[in-house]
Amino acid sequence: MRQRTVVMYMEIGCFLSCLCGWVLNCSTLATDASVVLAAGDYYSNLWMDCVADTAGVSDCKYYPSMLDLPVFLHVCRALAVVSVIFGFWGAVLALIGMKCTKIGGSELANARVTFAAA
Repeated sequence: MRQRTVVMYMEIGCFLSCLCGWVLNCSTLATDASVVLAAGDYYSNLWMDCVADTAGVSDCKYYPSMLDLPVFLHVCRALAVVSVIFGFWGAVLALIGMKCTKIGGSELANARVTFAAA
């Protein structure tokens, strides 16, 4: 009985860790990488370029052409979106496959669902 409780708490901890990682992954899609210039700040992320002057006013615009972007930027965009999607479905499958939930059915089915979540 004690081992089953330890396993259950470990699964809950791992599930919460998975959710925290997914939330942090989602939050990195909008972060800015800044480069300091003499007149102000120039920063860009996966989606747009921004320029901010010394008064704090920023002017952001999306990239003018999708075909003109470097290949690594397309790859980074695709990997970021795919990781958010896979992370969401992995968290859902992990929640279904946990021992403390009764959604999955038998122990073997729960083990298979948890393996699919991994």
